[in-house]
Amino acid sequence: MALLRWDPVREMEGIRDGVRRAFEDSLSRMRKEKTETTTARWSPPVDIFHEREAFVLTFDLPGVDKKDIAVKMDGSVLTVRGERRFDKNRKEQDYLRIESAYGVFERSFDLPPTVDPAKTEARLENGVLQIVLPKREETKPRDIQLGIKG
Repeated sequence: MALLRWDPVREMEGIRDGVRRAFEDSLSRMRKEKTETTTARWSPPVDIFHEREAFVLTFDLPGVDKKDIAVKMDGSVLTVRGERRFDKNRKEQDYLRIESAYGVFERSFDLPPTVDPAKTEARLENGVLQIVLPKREETKPRDIQLGIKG
């Protein structure tokens, strides 16, 4: 086993470099956030779940107006696009902090062949967009009666 001599100066330089990198990373992130507040593309979170009769997608879209949302079905692809607009009545410099994302968004999903696109429904309520994708009749689960012989 080799013994290494402890060098306190080298140890302090390592700590100094780590602190400097942390501050530089933080400042560059803050500058980037400041420039992206009104023009950034963002991706709203979506939950997808499966029910016996349908697939359901729910998007969190607080502050997005119904007129700024488009839901489109093209073959087996569902696309949701829209825009959350920055409040024009307030100046950006009046804000102390902006954490909400603003700008254009678009999400696309490949749908399974079991979906009946003609019966798709969408509604926006309390900032939540819900899209219900019913299954085709022939692909829905069904119960089979057991026959007893003899």
